[in-house]
Amino acid sequence: MADGAPSAPQTGFRWVTFVSEDVPDADAELASEWLLELGAVAVEWTGVDGQQPRHLRAMLPVQLSVDGVRMQLATAFEWPRWPRVQAMATVDEHVDWVRQVQDAFQPVRVGRRLLVRYPWNVLSGAGGDAADASRIALTINPSCAFGTGEHATTQMAAEWLERHVFPGARVLDCGSGSGILVLFACLLGASTADSLGVDTDVGANVEARANAARNGVTGALQFLTPDEAAPRLRQAAFDLVVSNISAEALRELAPLLSRCLRPGGRIALTGLTAGQAPDVTAAYAACGVAVEEATARPSRVFVGSTESRVEGARAVAAVANDQHAWVCLSGKRVQP
Repeated sequence: MADGAPSAPQTGFRWVTFVSEDVPDADAELASEWLLELGAVAVEWTGVDGQQPRHLRAMLPVQLSVDGVRMQLATAFEWPRWPRVQAMATVDEHVDWVRQVQDAFQPVRVGRRLLVRYPWNVLSGAGGDAADASRIALTINPSCAFGTGEHATTQMAAEWLERHVFPGARVLDCGSGSGILVLFACLLGASTADSLGVDTDVGANVEARANAARNGVTGALQFLTPDEAAPRLRQAAFDLVVSNISAEALRELAPLLSRCLRPGGRIALTGLTAGQAPDVTAAYAACGVAVEEATARPSRVFVGSTESRVEGARAVAAVANDQHAWVCLSGKRVQP
């Protein structure tokens, strides 16, 4: 929380106004979408079309760390400075914001086989229609942990898992958040004993364990911090690695994630925008991982963009110019 800000109650929502001079045009709408996935109820910008500074006003759950949001925005979009907090205000307590948030989260179809639903969907019977009966239903509580199933990067990573998980696969989910990706992998047949979720956020790991229990994923599946996971990561050779985090973090973790992947094992990297794809690709190439495919999915706020999936050596170059797109890079470890 910003210096001098009043302490917040433990439930409900608050309006937080951020100010930044470092927001390119292409980032404004993508950042809005990113905040909505993180749990924001509403987001609005002022100062668009090249005007600076820009003001970002978001209605956030009070449990969400404001400083954490500032840090993650700057990291995810590689802004040189954290946005400043200009104002905070508790929202009208007479409005049932919890109910409004719940109404906004309806079951989401992902890929050919996954249906993401939320606890109140199940309680109300709105867990999908008859056409969804054959889908793998995963119930996720959309708290303050990234991964509700609505964001393009989560969906691309889940669809990649759908294509590559095999019975008994050992899956590492780095930046596991709510646990949605590794839980989906386990429901597809991955080994719970040999799969692992890793996140720096202790609270996210608590929520991921609760989501695992909610979906009957028991056994030895663990959600750990990097320090807790270090012994396993030093010895493991995962068949599949998936990571939905910032481009900066993906570059920094390239040596570690590459070592965690068995020779011939496959990896999916997302959480980055199209313009960040070449640098991330180069970082993994230096560690013996060849990117073989790039999927670009437009931000849902840009209706003029189109989705594309490109394979082969020109994959990254083919998607790099779509500044309004989120990207998932995938490939395999080619060095022993």
